[in-house]
Amino acid sequence: TPILPAPPTTTVPIRLDITYDRYPTEVGWSFEQMGSTLLSKNADDTTNTPLIQSYQVNMVPGMDAKFIITDSSGDGICCRYGTGKYEIFVETSSEDDISLHSSNGDFS
Repeated sequence: TPILPAPPTTTVPIRLDITYDRYPTEVGWSFEQMGSTLLSKNADDTTNTPLIQSYQVNMVPGMDAKFIITDSSGDGICCRYGTGKYEIFVETSSEDDISLHSSNGDFS
């Protein structure tokens, strides 16, 4: 029987700050790591999503991770139907969280 490594015990908090355009139900996104989806929002989610939202996920440092964002109408979250954007941070114990990535919401 092969011996499998123990799962990682150390994680870091990652925060997604997102401002949706006027059609948040068209937007889907997910955080993935080690072949698993850790946190996601489906584009078909019909809940009343506030236009400005923050989400947190814990990730294992030093391991590849992926953030995927989609828009079912293909126009991104910026410009034509609102000024959407997103930013991903590593949360720290101080007020100076570390920005990992940001976008003006112009994607397709």
